[in-house]
Amino acid sequence: VNDAAPVTVGNTELNTPDTAYHGVTNASGEATVTVTQDDGPGVKTTLRVKPEGVDALENDIDLIFTTLTSPDNDKAAMWGHMAESATVDGFTFTRPKLAAEATDADATALDHNETWAQFNWSNADNHCHSLLPDIRRLGALVLAQRGQTIQETLGWPLQGNYYWSSSVGAAGQHHAVDMRNKDADSFSDANRYLVSCVDKSIPV
Repeated sequence: VNDAAPVTVGNTELNTPDTAYHGVTNASGEATVTVTQDDGPGVKTTLRVKPEGVDALENDIDLIFTTLTSPDNDKAAMWGHMAESATVDGFTFTRPKLAAEATDADATALDHNETWAQFNWSNADNHCHSLLPDIRRLGALVLAQRGQTIQETLGWPLQGNYYWSSSVGAAGQHHAVDMRNKDADSFSDANRYLVSCVDKSIPV
């Protein structure tokens, strides 16, 4: 039962354990209903189905509506279908790692029921095997979403907004990109931000 985003069978919202949908089969004993869960958080819901007044024929059916904001991963808290990567202009970016997937994280960020890994710059660079995207590549990733955020299109976390880049800033600093507001600034390497790795370096 989920009051914020209830499962709907036909036109009936299942917002309490006692809410029931009633329908009628055809002459062959078949009934087709549409089951939806708009903007669901990625949970499993068990529906109990039976003929009216015939408890002996009762059966349970598990329904899972996955969410874009969680990966399809046994370490995820919710059921999800976030893609493992996104490709823009020939460069492939990996999704950020869950905290449970990264052994080298320095901090965590909670976003849409998932706990994501955050890194200082040095550990971010090591995490990506020296293939952090520069600010131009991250900027291209943002622009490719055509006015939407990477969370709306890819499901990626935006808690804190910033992702580390490989672009050098002032002494002891590197640039981080605000992936929500399409901005970049130079920050201390000790700061902890989200990380997406890229598959290849920028040509000289």
